[in-house]
Amino acid sequence: KDEFMQPVWPRKVKMTMLAAGEKADFELKIAKGFMPEPNVPNQDIGGIDSYDQDLSQTTKSLGAMVVIRTGKFGETPINKIIASVRCRPPRKEIFYEGCLMVSVLFNLRGNTLIDYGKPMIIDHYLRNEGRQFLAPRPKSLESEHSEQSHEFGVLLVPKTTKPNMLSLLQTYVVDYGDTIDFEEVITDLLDYDVEQKVSDWDAADALGIALLRIKDMYAGVRYQDPEAEDTFAAA
Repeated sequence: KDEFMQPVWPRKVKMTMLAAGEKADFELKIAKGFMPEPNVPNQDIGGIDSYDQDLSQTTKSLGAMVVIRTGKFGETPINKIIASVRCRPPRKEIFYEGCLMVSVLFNLRGNTLIDYGKPMIIDHYLRNEGRQFLAPRPKSLESEHSEQSHEFGVLLVPKTTKPNMLSLLQTYVVDYGDTIDFEEVITDLLDYDVEQKVSDWDAADALGIALLRIKDMYAGVRYQDPEAEDTFAAA
């Protein structure tokens, strides 16, 4: 924001390091040695598990966001969680705006996938110059007869996207579990109960949502183009 506390367009982010013991309503943790590289497109992928109410009497759920860096380090593939958020500020709008700032900071253009089951944060992105950061609905992961029509976000459907997400989480733990630096992600993964219909393991869900985006990015989605008989495009 500028000196009058008004949003700056286009969006810019200035990070402030917290002193030892200092707390803030919205805190972003970044893995040591991994800073934002905004000039490298499609390198970092974000997943968000959000909420629509300031406080809840029925759940201990928080909001969570993770950023995964993809690519290679030399010849070694990277799929490392480089940033994590897990909090529930006094106002939900603080969480929404904080996540948008993370999307700007890491240049998550088209790569911030959000749980569509809590859509108010998507609306916040759309109303605050954040449309370009939203990931499209992962059509490659839907059933053939899916009737979903929303433009952004993923709906965790019990028979398709949810089991797909759980499978990706399991594989990620086996392949990259020893690279996770964030205690909240490790704790949620260890405690995750796949039988629960409503999940309070927000950091694990945010990770799973980011993994869904990565899978959809590399899946060829076939669609009918009115200008041509057959067209192939990345999700």
